Order: sequence, then C-alpha cells, then structure tokens
Amino acid sequence: MQNKLLVILLIIMSQLSYAEDNALNGSVEFGYNSSSGNTESKSLYGGLNGEYIKGLFRNTGELTFNISEEDGKEDKNQKKLKLQSDYKLNERFYLYSNLNAKTTKYSSYFTDIVVSPGVGYQLFNKEDLRMETEIGVGYRYQEPNLDEIDEGDLILPENVNEAVVIFNFLLNWDINKLLSFDLESTITSGQSNTRYDNDFSLGFKLNESLVLKIEKNIDYLNKVPPGLDNKDSELRFKFVYNF
Repeated sequence: MQNKLLVILLIIMSQLSYAEDNALNGSVEFGYNSSSGNTESKSLYGGLNGEYIKGLFRNTGELTFNISEEDGKEDKNQKKLKLQSDYKLNERFYLYSNLNAKTTKYSSYFTDIVVSPGVGYQLFNKEDLRMETEIGVGYRYQEPNLDEIDEGDLILPENVNEAVVIFNFLLNWDINKLLSFDLESTITSGQSNTRYDNDFSLGFKLNESLVLKIEKNIDYLNKVPPGLDNKDSELRFKFVYNF
C-alpha cells in the first residue's frame, strides 16, 4: 500500500510535467518533527507537493513521510497522501473530489483512507490571500494493525467502513514579502468517531525559492478508550524549496 501511494503521485506529477501551456507549481520539503500526546516521538520529515491549474480545473497532490529510529532500529515509518481535483463553477463556487490516505508500519493501523466529493466556496482568491470553505460527504476505511495495538493506542481493533461528513477551511495569507501564515482545519464525522484536524504554519522567506516553516498540528478525537488523551499534537520545523 505504501508503494502504491508513491506510484500514484509520481504518475500524476509526471503526466502534468508533459502538459503544454499549463500552470504547474511544486515544492519539496525536509525537516524535523516532534510528536506529543498519546505518543512521544521525534522523527525526520519530508514531503513533495504539486499544483496544476488549467482552464476551470485545479489539481493538487501532496505526499509526506515521517521516519524515526530508537536504539538504532526503525520505530516509525508513516506516509500520507492527499490528492484533490477542483472544477470551478463560477467566480466563487467549485466542485471537488478528494482522497486522503495514510499508511504506517509500526503504529495502530496499517491503512486509513477517506474519499470525498463535495462543493467548495472561495471567500477570497487574491495573489496574497486565499480563503476557502468546503463541505462534502464520503467514505472512511480504517484497517487496524492488530500486531501493534496496545493499551496506549487510539484505534480500536475493528475495521471501520462508514459514511462520513467532511467540513474543511483553508487560509493562505502572505502577510508581507517575507512572512506568510497558513491554516487548515478539517472535521471528519462518522458513526464511529468525529475527528478534528488543525494545521497552523508560519513561513519565513529566505530567498525567491527557499522558505523556513514552523508548523503546529493538533488532532482531536471526541471518543477515545478510557484513560487516553483526546488530543495529539506535532511541532515541525522544515525547509521548503519551491520550483
């Protein structure tokens, strides 16, 4: 599954690179990640992002990974893939289809996938300010890793197959020529659980292509097993190279 996620993104990026008269932007990133909450870990972080705009269509892709070792042995190997395609209906509204997938080798589940179509609304779409809201309905599948689950894990030992409702808010703001602020908040609600994902980042432009970013990620689950925390967080320092 992990290799399939990588192949999907590479195929998409390779096809976009051969398009003519396109608006193709991308970035690579690398940094350090510290996790706290129900799990405590420190890991290396990397990612690849791409955006392709042509006509009324906008396609985006993001692949990230976390890898860490303890006592010389790998104890974390996590990959995330996000793909989204938008079709603009008018100046404000657009339709979208979205895939969010996560695979992990040493945590409580092997696979966590959410697929969702929906509608979005652009409150602002300027060169220095982008603000969007989205609502959709979709499907969530989670496959637990029974070999790794213990009393400190959030995922219960059953497969999840359910319909979900998804709300998303996105803000990208270039405060000035050197400073930027990004925010993304997502609510995914189904019968088994409601999950709140919040990502904040502050970017410092070092030159035309290189940016230093400080990110904070906070995840909140409204239902967890007794004795566990509802909240997990990550603090990340990374360099982003735009091309």
